[in-house]
Amino acid sequence: MQRARPRARRSRYHVSYRLTRSVPAVVGALVLLVVIVTATLTYKRLDDFVSATTGRHINPIGEVVQAVEPSPGTIAYKLKHGQQVNILLLGRGGEENDA
Repeated sequence: MQRARPRARRSRYHVSYRLTRSVPAVVGALVLLVVIVTATLTYKRLDDFVSATTGRHINPIGEVVQAVEPSPGTIAYKLKHGQQVNILLLGRGGEENDA
């Protein structure tokens, strides 16, 4: 009986094989990054233009955030207007603190 001949395997360390796997992935990642940056900058420029011409932003959430003011007397209101905020810290006594 003849022994089975081992199959020839492709080496994983050939430069051409590694490059055919990694180059498309790097190119795809760079294209995706360029698209995201371009879309972000385009949106920002468009929003600045609309805000300068109409006084309103494109994003409705931004409008809501600007419209909502904290009620007077709350901590958020005091912090926003630079007023003093009093903080009461309470502690619990232990063996060394029997006062």
